[in-house]
Amino acid sequence: MLADARPEVVVHLAAVVGGIGANMATPGAFFYENALMGIQLIEEAAKPALSASYASALCAPTPSTHPRRSRKSDLWNGYPEETNAPYGLAKKMLLVQLQAYRSNRFRGRLPASR
Repeated sequence: MLADARPEVVVHLAAVVGGIGANMATPGAFFYENALMGIQLIEEAAKPALSASYASALCAPTPSTHPRRSRKSDLWNGYPEETNAPYGLAKKMLLVQLQAYRSNRFRGRLPASR
């Protein structure tokens, strides 16, 4: 799909969500679905035939001990809040993927999400 559309920018805002109860009932599914969706999208956006930039929104990845308004620098300060940790960690892994691609595989073509 991306190869046909050839977008200049890809903004990934999709997620499999369901609230605290669903996160606690099926944490593996939330981790798997969100990680896989983002990993595949980043991989496709990074292919040489497509010179798109990629942006991602991170949500709920900071520990519950942090203030409501966390700073970007708080992202890696502890384990995410327990009730949605699998979802939050899946989103963090996308940041790791973007940083790895940016520094090595794609020579800076993909900006790390902010």
